[in-house]
Amino acid sequence: MVAKNRSKLLLEDVLKDKLNFAFEYVSYDNFSPDMPHDDAKNVWVKRIETLREEGTYLKEYKDLKIWITDGNPHGEVTIVMIVKGKEMERREEIIFSRSSEDQYWKVQNFFPEDGSDQNVLEHALGGDISFEIQPEQNK
Repeated sequence: MVAKNRSKLLLEDVLKDKLNFAFEYVSYDNFSPDMPHDDAKNVWVKRIETLREEGTYLKEYKDLKIWITDGNPHGEVTIVMIVKGKEMERREEIIFSRSSEDQYWKVQNFFPEDGSDQNVLEHALGGDISFEIQPEQNK
């Protein structure tokens, strides 16, 4: 299943700090359709690197599940993250969208399944290229 492979590769590449590869599985063009691919990649990679430098990063993932409903992929995963040095674990809903570049399903965003607000890492991992990290967000 393409969506499962792409979400798995995204998370594994982030864990291995292969961010340029990880970005290839992120759907950003719904948020920034006019931004060239390489510019979007640079913004996304820099954002993840900045968070890591500040002590916020993905530690592991587990229980990745993807299914298809009416031809559209849906997913969930448990992610373990370090946010400013403190470990937290949350079950996430994975939102997919088709990339206008290549028409593949890619990860658009991660949202906590419990309905709480996204933290800075959850938001940064998604495809909203306009999202900027503010110092007070990375707590």
